[in-house]
Amino acid sequence: MKKMMLAALCAALVLSCNTKKEQDHSEELKKENEALKLENSQKDEEYNELLSLINQVQEGFIRINEAEGRVIIANGNLEQPNAQEQITENMRFIQSSMDQYRNMISQLEKRLSNSNANSNSLKAIVANLKSQMEEKTAQIAELKQQVEEKDQQIAAQGDQIDALTESVNQLNEENEQKSQALEVQETELNTAWYALGTRSDLKEEKILVNGEVLKSDKFNKRYFTKIDIRNTKEIALDSKKAKVLTSHPANSYTLTTGSNGHLVLKITNTNAFWSMSKYLVVQVY
Repeated sequence: MKKMMLAALCAALVLSCNTKKEQDHSEELKKENEALKLENSQKDEEYNELLSLINQVQEGFIRINEAEGRVIIANGNLEQPNAQEQITENMRFIQSSMDQYRNMISQLEKRLSNSNANSNSLKAIVANLKSQMEEKTAQIAELKQQVEEKDQQIAAQGDQIDALTESVNQLNEENEQKSQALEVQETELNTAWYALGTRSDLKEEKILVNGEVLKSDKFNKRYFTKIDIRNTKEIALDSKKAKVLTSHPANSYTLTTGSNGHLVLKITNTNAFWSMSKYLVVQVY
């Protein structure tokens, strides 16, 4: 009888220890999941902040160009009322704006050097902004010299007006190009691609090689469908069974059955879903 009671007691102790281990393991997994969510959220927030600063600098260049055009026009028509006042006001605005956006570019460089976000594309844009700032600094220095010289050179305005008008047209064209470049950059940053196919289809297109996805640089890019991640929240998979092969945070999407019985991939967190890769590969069965 005593042996039976001792055996029962030992069994209870073992069961208790196993239960505690399972609880501890479950708690660790929960903490790891929460930490991953926090990290992804911080990366998304940082990425969006950096992109917002870049857009501010791009728009700042446009405003500087507009002020530069006003100075050129006023400098060519000094006989007009308030021309000198307009020149002084716009030159002050240009100098202040240049200092402001030069400082913002410097901040962007520092933040990107320490950024945990996927920032290679942003670094390239910031490098281009820095180059534009250097060019613009030289242009403003030349404009300032022209303004100073113009105070003592009012004679031959006829020929100068044609040249100044051409400069204004060039600035307008430059503004248009910058606006278009801004749109292109915005589109590129929000472009992704997805591919659906059976295992044999994906192997044939070199998307799946030796069980690994997108490891070969010879995969057929034309097999992918291009999308704008700002507008695409759902992707019909046209199959009752599917598996996502590329890396995307599990908490950023769901696979649900549509009215036709086929699966639909629903993106619940756009920034998190595309943070690891701008390519989505889904194997259908």
